[in-house]
Amino acid sequence: MKERSISELIRRNRKRLGTFLTAAAVLLAFVGSWQYYSDAAYAGNVVHDRLPSTVLYSVLKLFTFAPTVSVGAPTPICYEAAKWIAPLCTGYWIFSAAEAVLRNRFEKLYRRIGRKKQTAVIGFNEESITYIRNGKKDGQDFVLFTESPMEEEQRIRLEREHIPVEDMWELEDAGAADKKKLKRFFSTFSEAVLFSEDSLYNFSVLKNLMDHIESCPEGHDSGIRGFPCLLRCEDRLSEKLITEYCDSKKGRATIDVRLFDIPGIAAGELFMREPLYKNCLEMLKSDKKVSDPVNTNAGHDDETGMLRWIPDPHVLIAGFGSYGKAVLREVLLTGELSPFSAVKGYERLRITIIDRDARGAKEYIETSYPRMARIGDLEIIDADIGSMEVERRLERLPLPTYTVICFEDTGLSIAALKKLRSFFGLRRRELHGAAEYEACGITVTLAVRAEKGSRELMELLKMEREIQDPCMITAFGDMSDILFRNNIADPELEKEAADYNYTYTRLERMMHGGAGKPKEDRAESVCADNTGENGLNRYEIDSEAAEAWEKLRYEKKESNRAQARNRPYIRALLKLLPPLPDKRELLCTDGGTEWILRKLEEYPWLDMLTAWEHRRWCNFHYASGYVGFDPDPDKKGSFGKIVGEDGQVYYGKVHNCLIDDWAEMKKDAYAASTIIYDICAIYACENANT
Repeated sequence: MKERSISELIRRNRKRLGTFLTAAAVLLAFVGSWQYYSDAAYAGNVVHDRLPSTVLYSVLKLFTFAPTVSVGAPTPICYEAAKWIAPLCTGYWIFSAAEAVLRNRFEKLYRRIGRKKQTAVIGFNEESITYIRNGKKDGQDFVLFTESPMEEEQRIRLEREHIPVEDMWELEDAGAADKKKLKRFFSTFSEAVLFSEDSLYNFSVLKNLMDHIESCPEGHDSGIRGFPCLLRCEDRLSEKLITEYCDSKKGRATIDVRLFDIPGIAAGELFMREPLYKNCLEMLKSDKKVSDPVNTNAGHDDETGMLRWIPDPHVLIAGFGSYGKAVLREVLLTGELSPFSAVKGYERLRITIIDRDARGAKEYIETSYPRMARIGDLEIIDADIGSMEVERRLERLPLPTYTVICFEDTGLSIAALKKLRSFFGLRRRELHGAAEYEACGITVTLAVRAEKGSRELMELLKMEREIQDPCMITAFGDMSDILFRNNIADPELEKEAADYNYTYTRLERMMHGGAGKPKEDRAESVCADNTGENGLNRYEIDSEAAEAWEKLRYEKKESNRAQARNRPYIRALLKLLPPLPDKRELLCTDGGTEWILRKLEEYPWLDMLTAWEHRRWCNFHYASGYVGFDPDPDKKGSFGKIVGEDGQVYYGKVHNCLIDDWAEMKKDAYAASTIIYDICAIYACENANT
């Protein structure tokens, strides 16, 4: 460890050390040359007025590998030392200059000769450099393409890290782009990652690459088609436009496009590590007092009664920038966890936002989620996090079950962490009293967006934790932890969504008769497929799931991602309930809607689960821009006009099954016929390996 720190110190101060050594060599050369030529014992008699010129000439000759003194002649010690140090300094600066000028060419030559697999990263910013550095640890090779000329000093610093840099590669201009350069691009690189913060710039580059492949007659034969391209897009409207454009090109499969959103990756990683439902299930399973809204004397009379005592989350978001919006989206796509909750104060999903720009936050939510009120209750606290108004407003609300601090300023985030942690502890004491406080085993998850520097301070805060601190503190959003290829190209949520889609479609085939087999035969064979007993190995199943996933369009993929977010919760919930009826009893039947409704009456907990799944499905559509119910099936997904319960008029997509009330859902003839699909969704979550 000590050797590593010394070598790191030398590397960081290499230029200073070279300058210091050169200055020392000049001094030694001057002193040694003066001693040599001014002393008759060494050089004999030198004309007095020529001595300064002789000394300077001697100093210069020492640095040119040609000292003026013959080998073996007696010299002063300073001259002897300079004779060795001066040439080394000259060589150091020559190689430094050559490295600065030719390093990029040497890197290119080495990569081409070695035919190494390379990744093109287009767009220079902090995130792209972090991605490259993370990838280099895994042995990947990169070339960085900049949107504008880079300063020479910055370029040299990157090239010293073996990151070749290309300047002014104007791929966004299809008319001016060099076709030969584009062809060489596809033959040199295995994939491209478009990292510009401007999603439209990334799209212009992508479109030019697509146009080149379409105009290239040998594109299919040369293996260009299907070229992987990862595109950064953090604007929701642009995301929809880009995906719709790529969907229209799927028949030709010119480029395999995958979009990524850095704040979304951070928020998704947080909720995967610390699920939103975790505290809610802890409150259900705890026999202790958890907070005053929970009526612990009600008891759990049966399974349906137990489901009513699962509280809906109360999520607090402090700071509504790009990360706050990503957290909100994750919460809304998860939706209500307990639409039938009877827990006082936690009957509905509740979201509280703390941000000084309340007007901007409200406009964003009204634009992005016009039917927000159908999903949950929203409160915006328009105050600075350090203001006393924050505590006054929070006192009127139930205690949050999950808090996420998303401020961009690290100091502000740490201050918010200290303040909210203290407030939650005080609030918990008020609700329970000092004597009962320690008996409360439920903690509040408190996540803070933090880079590595601020994470050290968070560790100190954890160490300073009071005995009665109710918070579980965690960090998220550190670029060095999330900007890896797997998180961008193949995140866990994407794999889970593809697996869910594969399982659901096989169950759907069971409902519709599979390959035309008799009911009894198809039930046995398709159910065997879903338990992995049909002869397929895991690799073949994964390949089939991936192939089916790639054929889906944007909205269907989003629907499966939303279901994948809830899949762990359903599995945890199923462990608390009686076993589900055999899937063949419900799905492999020709009994029609009435038979399904009778079965739901027979299994009341399944009826509640199915109602919950339908509510989750409704919430997903509301979060995706749908505004309400239209009975005409032909208008499904089209733009419509809905008058809400509040009398306001909403404009957006409509759906013929978007009915919130479960009893009304059962009464509608057409909508009731789709309930079997909600049941199918429950069974698709049942087993991990289905």
